[in-house]
Amino acid sequence: MTIDVSAAMAHHGGRAANDLPLRVRAEGLDLDVQVPGLLHAWARTSRGEWLASCTFTIPTGNKLGSLEVTHWCPAAAVTAADQA
Repeated sequence: MTIDVSAAMAHHGGRAANDLPLRVRAEGLDLDVQVPGLLHAWARTSRGEWLASCTFTIPTGNKLGSLEVTHWCPAAAVTAADQA
């Protein structure tokens, strides 16, 4: 399966890349990527939405570091492997 990290992780914009120091862009987590993930479970919310419990790795901007997370993702952030 593929995880759209931008859709999976709640974040509120931030500043334009040109306004940030190179170190922040290079070492910060890259939320604008799609990464492979492992699906553990599905759960339905009280609003009727589906969430997927997934483990995936978020790379840093320079790809030298990463952070592995297990996270409840909205269904729209998850794509089956055969559809990617």
